Amino acid sequence: MARGADSAIRFPGVRDILVAGDPVVADLSARLAADPGVIPAPDEGVVAHLSALDGYARDGKVITIHGVPVPAGRPQTDYYIVLRWRPLYSPFALPHLIYSRDPADVRPADRAALGVAEDEEVQRIHLVDHDARHVTDETQASLLMFSTAIHRDNLVELQTTNPALFVALWRRDMDEAWRLGRKMRNGDLPVSNPRSRVRSRLRRLIYGAALMSEWERLFEIIEALRAEKGVTRDSVRAALLGCSSLTGVALIETEAFVATAVAHVRALHPTMDPDTADRPDRVAAAFGGSAIFRTRYRAVRAVAGGIPVRYFLGVEPGMLALVALVHMVENVKRLEGDHRQPGRAGLGTFDRQDTASVELAVLVTSNLCLPTARTILQREAKLGGSDKGWARVVIPTLIDNPHLRDEAERLYAKQHGLTGALPQPAYADCDRKRRHSPYEKAGMRAKLCAAPVGQQGWTQGFRFEAWLRPDAELAFLRNCCRYIQYDQGLAEKRDAHLAEHFPDSADAEADAMASNVPLPRQHPLERIQDLFRRFFDRLQVAEQAAERASAESRANREAILREVAPLLAAVSPITVDPYLNERMLAPPTDAQRRVAREVFWNI
Repeated sequence: MARGADSAIRFPGVRDILVAGDPVVADLSARLAADPGVIPAPDEGVVAHLSALDGYARDGKVITIHGVPVPAGRPQTDYYIVLRWRPLYSPFALPHLIYSRDPADVRPADRAALGVAEDEEVQRIHLVDHDARHVTDETQASLLMFSTAIHRDNLVELQTTNPALFVALWRRDMDEAWRLGRKMRNGDLPVSNPRSRVRSRLRRLIYGAALMSEWERLFEIIEALRAEKGVTRDSVRAALLGCSSLTGVALIETEAFVATAVAHVRALHPTMDPDTADRPDRVAAAFGGSAIFRTRYRAVRAVAGGIPVRYFLGVEPGMLALVALVHMVENVKRLEGDHRQPGRAGLGTFDRQDTASVELAVLVTSNLCLPTARTILQREAKLGGSDKGWARVVIPTLIDNPHLRDEAERLYAKQHGLTGALPQPAYADCDRKRRHSPYEKAGMRAKLCAAPVGQQGWTQGFRFEAWLRPDAELAFLRNCCRYIQYDQGLAEKRDAHLAEHFPDSADAEADAMASNVPLPRQHPLERIQDLFRRFFDRLQVAEQAAERASAESRANREAILREVAPLLAAVSPITVDPYLNERMLAPPTDAQRRVAREVFWNI
């Protein structure tokens, strides 16, 4: 990671502490600088608490700790929360008015978006109605028992009771947050969700912060996979035809990721003869035989109109947000049980979890890449004409906030002197449109792309517990530091099995080629060793000598492994994987599921 930092290399999706220069910090700083006039004034009382911490600095309204902008006071926290987790809000929202109930915050330019005439007085009802049409907190809470609004309330409370803990959570420093939180009494910590079966308020607080951090990790991964940098099927084909060897492809500078994409094409056939592997005709054959790169295969469309080459753990960009939601909900169920079970009043159960999940996933993706989001809802993909037209038509139908709608109705009734029984808040979902849902496909991808919590490779998925367990993959990585012996007899048996069940015929149908993918030809540990050779080359020791090494040698090896471990979950040669996606063309059989899990570490 130090080498990467020195070379200005960023591993998108790595679970790390926020520091100056991190993409999240850079994006937040840029958004604050873009419109400094709407930044609320900091609470000077909170500023006094923050000024006692290491790394404190101030530039006008903006407070920073170690170069990371941190909010001071509730108005600033409201605004910073929206800017930082912007994909969780409607793209048509006015960020400085979200969560605001002060008409004084409304500028003349905001009246049209709020639907307020120039001669009309801005009132609280207009701001409540604005939130009802643009926030997703109620959907988040119904699915995950947590939301951006709950996170905001926790942070605001901690700004005065424990500023250091607030900063640790804001910077995603989970170890420091645990250390500071254990010094507080349970009753002095934020309540979060009192209906949670997790009795420790500290755990609920940390779990919520980890969940919000996982959202940010998802945003960064989707951004990294966007095809706007030229990585499409056509660009890879052009690179293959324009170079006489892969060495030439690797030197292409105009499209930085083409070399990576070509490497993936080559990886589709890992049994290629090393002496002839660089021949462009062999690579082109592998390229043409892959179902992923066929024009007729319906994949997520890229910004430029081509089919993107890059996938994360075999999941195309359009499905990532939905797969992430499936993983997050599974993680919440692991901690809370069936938190959406009917009869548990107040938790905000929706009648259709799949509908709510799909709508939230589409909204998140639309904030990051509109063309990709448009392909998710196939029956509504043609609405609105252009991408912006589609967004205007469809996105308002993705947001439902019954509580806020009820509050707006009560304010309207009070404003107009209406009498009678006022509507009571209720998580009603009866009017939610039932869409053509890709939820089942996302569930299949979610099962194949990462193992359940605790199993090998689970941290590569979107289960937020990984933020709290940085040592989860160390046992696997320790095995990678030991020599693996090659068994010629077993290799011959595998070759015979492949020849019998998976014949490599040039005349085979493309669909058959896609479903009958070959078994891996390397031990999973060997493959990881090859991909991370630059890290492991000086760490590997023979099995017999591993335990006899000096204490200093073992300590050095362990320290380096702890630096490498976070990279396993980032966008890297392991996770950016079109090969695994071939298993998604049809529902997998039990045998294919078993093979997919074996190949998971053998990409």
